[in-house]
Amino acid sequence: MGRAGLLDGRRFTGHWSDRSLLPERHPGATHVPHQRYLVDRGVATSTGITASVPATLALVEAIGGRERAQAVAADLGVASWGPAHDSARFELDARRKWNYVLNKATAFWGHERWRADVRDGSDDIALALAADAWSRTGRVSVDAASASGPVTLRSGLKLIAQPAAADLPRLPLASDLKPMQQLDRTLCEIARREGDSRHEWVLLEMEYPSAPGPCAS
Repeated sequence: MGRAGLLDGRRFTGHWSDRSLLPERHPGATHVPHQRYLVDRGVATSTGITASVPATLALVEAIGGRERAQAVAADLGVASWGPAHDSARFELDARRKWNYVLNKATAFWGHERWRADVRDGSDDIALALAADAWSRTGRVSVDAASASGPVTLRSGLKLIAQPAAADLPRLPLASDLKPMQQLDRTLCEIARREGDSRHEWVLLEMEYPSAPGPCAS
């Protein structure tokens, strides 16, 4: 967007990892902290990854109205989608750099392949959020598995899937959880299985504030 000139003279937000780089590359633009998404004169920017959910709901509200956005939010398991965001929590300090090096070193020896059992009607948003979070631990890769081959997901998208080896661990997915609830459950499972440092790193990469309160057992 910046190279296309779309940020010139505009305010914008972005992922924490580009917080210092983007203003250097585009001095005519103004970076605004503490915003998950921001719209300035027809150009929308966001912190990316998990910010796609509130940004999408804001777009639905702008096009279809508040009531329609509330219906979509309920389907996703989202209570609110305002842009306010504590961006100060997301930065790469010395401790996190050291944890990152350690996590990378140990991930090489403990990498696993998992399977995500999918079928027609599977919730692709919940699937994507869970698989993405686990993959960001550096210890897990997820393959879509279906004995019948390609499947049509809830959205209508077709997913290429193949039978998987029976001994592969399954990606933990709960059919009774909405997508954002599944993400919060997944993050708790990551903390329990991989420890606090990897859990923190996943939150950092996804720039996700996480759910309030302790994880349910």
